[in-house]
Amino acid sequence: MASLSRATMAACAGLVVGPGLWAVNMQAGLILPYANCAGHRLVSAAVSLPLAVLVLGSAVASWRARADGPTAWASERPYRFVAILGCLVALLFAFALMLQAAAGVVLTGCER
Repeated sequence: MASLSRATMAACAGLVVGPGLWAVNMQAGLILPYANCAGHRLVSAAVSLPLAVLVLGSAVASWRARADGPTAWASERPYRFVAILGCLVALLFAFALMLQAAAGVVLTGCER
């Protein structure tokens, strides 16, 4: 039963981690432009890039869980669908985080 829950969590990793870390980055994006302007550093990009790497890790976990589906389920098709969907959602949110990191590099935070 432990392998079933671990495999299920791995399949759903992209569905949970991607939107969660993007929400954290959105909240940090409201505060960090002031730090960018005051310190003349790329704080927004320095926060967004590691979060994007973590989201890509959850995409890899979801993609690998697609092939390692539990045999206790009645059918593997819903499990594979959730794993592939988790991977695609994580890739979408990683792209959004990369765009926010690019904005943190281009914009200084001192614009009005």
